[in-house]
Amino acid sequence: MRKKKNKVRGTGQAIPLPTTGKMFANGNAIEAVRDITNPERLRLAYWDGLKATVGSEVECDGQSYVPAPIDPSILRALTLPTEIAACGSSRKLLEDMSRVVTEYTGLPEDSIAAASRWMLSTWFPEVRPAPGLSLSGPDTTAGRQLCELLHSLCRHSLLLTEVTAAGLRALPMQWGLTLLIHQPGLSVEVQRMLSSARREMGFIPRGGRLLDLHCAVATYTELEGACVSGVIPSLEIFVLPAHRSLPVLDNSVRQKIADDFQPRLLAYRLANFAKVRNLAFDVPELTPSVRELAQNLSACTPEDPQLPEQVLGLLRVQDKELRSAAWLDLNTVITEAVLAFVHEGKEESVYVAEIAEAAEAILSGRGEKRELEPRAIGARLRALGLVTEERDGHGIRLILSGKVSRRVHELAHSFSVPSIQDALKRCEGCT
Repeated sequence: MRKKKNKVRGTGQAIPLPTTGKMFANGNAIEAVRDITNPERLRLAYWDGLKATVGSEVECDGQSYVPAPIDPSILRALTLPTEIAACGSSRKLLEDMSRVVTEYTGLPEDSIAAASRWMLSTWFPEVRPAPGLSLSGPDTTAGRQLCELLHSLCRHSLLLTEVTAAGLRALPMQWGLTLLIHQPGLSVEVQRMLSSARREMGFIPRGGRLLDLHCAVATYTELEGACVSGVIPSLEIFVLPAHRSLPVLDNSVRQKIADDFQPRLLAYRLANFAKVRNLAFDVPELTPSVRELAQNLSACTPEDPQLPEQVLGLLRVQDKELRSAAWLDLNTVITEAVLAFVHEGKEESVYVAEIAEAAEAILSGRGEKRELEPRAIGARLRALGLVTEERDGHGIRLILSGKVSRRVHELAHSFSVPSIQDALKRCEGCT
């Protein structure tokens, strides 16, 4: 890598634009790096596809760029590379990362593989939705040191605690941050914001401006999993105390690990950005939400066809748990009830009260005693796109038309309804 202490300039005299980093359509890139001689200062690395040039100002296509301003306290807490170094293969990179995680956490092999895979995925924040990581369990040395390793190995990472919704809104998200949140629990509002951030559902208002909160998020809490409806699944790791004495991971050791891996991980991002963006990997046997998570975690190793397959092994248990929980989800149960009436084919319509009764029977058969009000079921049907007729002398009914049949089958596939997943061909729509 070629370094220059002075500004990197061509013949163009355009006013420099402040930037946090930029990927160009031709594969060139600008990345923010920490000044190796002064940690309180930023420089820019310009990648032309073959080599990197580092300077306080860089030029691309006649336009000059300088580092965007950033609050000094955030800059000190932010993990950044100082240069770009040879990265090697994705397999070698993951092996090296796993070895470090093993040494300082003593976690089981599957958990280590999952954590390493997730850390690598943070180097491609353009992936939508951003993969999430949920660490849960008692506050242990192994868990705290895993958080420190995430801080060392993730892209643009900030390790935070006592996080509030107002605090999230105040962060400079234009830097493509990876948020690492370590606290006993998360408020409902914070969980919803973090879910929206990963899904990139829209902008968040902040002081008369709009905030793009899209980012990768890892949380380490005492509660297992998210407790807010609508939160998209994260890669889950339960953290237990290590069964052996762990070496101390102090600031100097953490910095040494960061200095070793950050330049390699940046090089890996630059070399694989286009491949990751265009990778088409699918795992249709997983539930839709876990399927999406698997696709995004697999995308970060595009040149090794065996590595994406390993993601399936990491997510199968989690997929089974979500599939089991979905059997009690009201949308799933209502869809299954209507689907049963469609397959019976005895009537041209069914009353909402009958659907409620059938849904209660399904829940009861699965050990869940719950009373369902027809009015609430009618509202849920309309929300699912199943439009009911006006009330007659017997109540509100749903016409079992061909259009409704197609919609119910679409819902059944989306919600992984058990009677669709058993692969029996009850009608054309089932396939």
